[in-house]
Amino acid sequence: MNPSKTPFTRGQRGMALIAVLWLVAAMSILVLGATHTVQQHIRATGLVRDQVSAQAMAEAAFALALQAMLAEGKREPGILASEFEVQGTVVQVQAAPLNGWINLNGASAELLADVFTVGAGLPSGQARALAEEAVAWRDERPQESPTGRRSSGMNKRLFEHVDDLMLVPGMDYDILARVRPLLVTDLPSNTRVNPLAAPPEVLAVLSGGNQGVVDQITQGREQGAAEADTSSLERRYVQASPTDHYRMQADIPLEAGRMLRVTQDVALGQTYSKVAPWRVLRESRHVQAIGS
Repeated sequence: MNPSKTPFTRGQRGMALIAVLWLVAAMSILVLGATHTVQQHIRATGLVRDQVSAQAMAEAAFALALQAMLAEGKREPGILASEFEVQGTVVQVQAAPLNGWINLNGASAELLADVFTVGAGLPSGQARALAEEAVAWRDERPQESPTGRRSSGMNKRLFEHVDDLMLVPGMDYDILARVRPLLVTDLPSNTRVNPLAAPPEVLAVLSGGNQGVVDQITQGREQGAAEADTSSLERRYVQASPTDHYRMQADIPLEAGRMLRVTQDVALGQTYSKVAPWRVLRESRHVQAIGS
């Protein structure tokens, strides 16, 4: 008998039908999975597009705010707030003098000890030891070259970024995460903090952790810099003075109740850049819920 013409038995026909059904089911799963993946990619692409657009809007608003500050010509020690319409959206910009944060390259060991005590919750003895280690690392002179000469223009090692604190003996990631929002490294030589621009976390350090003093100052600043009473702060740590360095911040709304917060540290002055009369020192951005 010719094998090609052998009839299927009932069992064989049933197995073939099951195989076909399994194949159809598998193909359906693959199609659904591919469709879901495509939809995810479309959503992800849309999110990236929205964030890129929001980033551009924030940078445009920053440029308008900086141009207005340069045209005014006068530097104020307090926080400046303004708003600009960019692509039909009103963008609120805050420009805070950068000397409202604690300069890691200029702060005394006493001030840094308070940073580690109040800001990171360390015991006073550990905070003091860590502060002294940080100052010793920062102020260490560069080693001499084989010719007996030191590197030109370098008197101290200094911190290039707040995360460089991890190079200090005794530092760990948990402590760094707590004190990072309090510190900056891009100020020229500031040793004191401008209380009229300091965020509440920095004011807490300057007041020895007195939340009542922090609330009093922040509420006074909202009514105008001239009414902000900073007399309760440690006088050796503070000085209300203007600067050419600012921290710019803008919140751009996104979809689904979220927003993109863009922050730039900038230095004003024609000497800083050949492209614009300011230079962007650092930039960060992150997505968060509106109102958080």
